Amino acid sequence: KPHLPRFSAADGKREPSSTAAGVLCRRQEETPSVGVAFPDVAEEEQQRRREAAHLQRARAAAISSEDERRRAVSHFQRVAEEERQRRRRAAHLQQFTEEERRRDYSRQARTRAASTAAAAAHSDCTDTTEAERLNPAARYGKISSARGHTGPGNP
Repeated sequence: KPHLPRFSAADGKREPSSTAAGVLCRRQEETPSVGVAFPDVAEEEQQRRREAAHLQRARAAAISSEDERRRAVSHFQRVAEEERQRRRRAAHLQQFTEEERRRDYSRQARTRAASTAAAAAHSDCTDTTEAERLNPAARYGKISSARGHTGPGNP
């Protein structure tokens, strides 16, 4: 049974079909061009139109699915590219932090060695007075609480 166009009682217009291609196909299926005078010709014509409509519908479906596939592929490619970039950035960051850490370790080691050497060199002149022993900060000038700890010798 061929699909007949639906009419809504309210406005007397045909309800919209799902796709424009579908509308076209149905319209082609429903209209016999040759009159009733040649029933076999009319039947043949209708059959041909039905096949054409079927092909057209199939083509429309194929096109839409191809578009869909293309869209999906591009989406996945974009997502994959973003993921790759994120991984690359993470790797760079990790490498950078490792280098920084190595540099820091060597800096710390150098400072430690230097301070140890300085302490060894000055071990002979470590004559601290009684006041300094009680309050080690007394060596570094005054510590004014208003401005925080000012450096050695600063009032």
